[in-house]
Amino acid sequence: MTAAPDSSARAERETKRRERSSLAGSYLNRAIDDLRASGSSDRLYYVIPAPGGEGRVPRAALGKRLARGRQRDFTRSSVLFAILAAEAYANQYLQAHLSGKEFEAADKLPTFDKYLLGPRLVSGQDLLDRQEEPAGTLRELLSERSKLVHPKLDKGSGAPRYTPADAARYIVAVADSAGWLLANSEPVQFDLTVATVDSERQLFLAYGRKATDSLAKPSDAPAPDLVSEAWRRGGWLDKPEPKANA
Repeated sequence: MTAAPDSSARAERETKRRERSSLAGSYLNRAIDDLRASGSSDRLYYVIPAPGGEGRVPRAALGKRLARGRQRDFTRSSVLFAILAAEAYANQYLQAHLSGKEFEAADKLPTFDKYLLGPRLVSGQDLLDRQEEPAGTLRELLSERSKLVHPKLDKGSGAPRYTPADAARYIVAVADSAGWLLANSEPVQFDLTVATVDSERQLFLAYGRKATDSLAKPSDAPAPDLVSEAWRRGGWLDKPEPKANA
């Protein structure tokens, strides 16, 4: 039996929505992974075989200089993936609610405007206030896109530098902003990573501040997985895993 044309179109839109949802979550998870790496000894230091072949020791000759460089790289990557996540969540929201020329018009908006104007196109309501948080930090994050994607190294400015504290603020702002869109979708959408960051935001912010204020030492224990730690602190590990609307 052949499916009706409208059913086929709905199925195609749903498939695309699922793909975008999965992509947005993977970008945010990558941003979190790189935030963890920016403050964890196991990611900041290379190791070499110890004399005699017993165990492994840090490559002390490079020490802090190496770790600082790797921290900058991980932090920059975290910021970039936070930007990609913000863009993907906005597109996911618009794709789920608009179609045809409406979607084509909305899709041409800058990402920040998708968060502010998108809900007006969908439901006639405002979800974020550009003068308040998280809109202010989201706008700050998205303004960094061209610096990362189109760096002008010949101008003498060099590659942009961020601190782990910056990356943590941006990750929280993306989760907060995307959470407003998902919670006001029809039907309501649930994203596990967004919910995790949003509910335990102080964990991520505190980690970013600590990694900024004090560089991890080679002898320090590796940092925990931040998402798992958020689940532990929030008591989520004792509850059934929420189902994400992929």
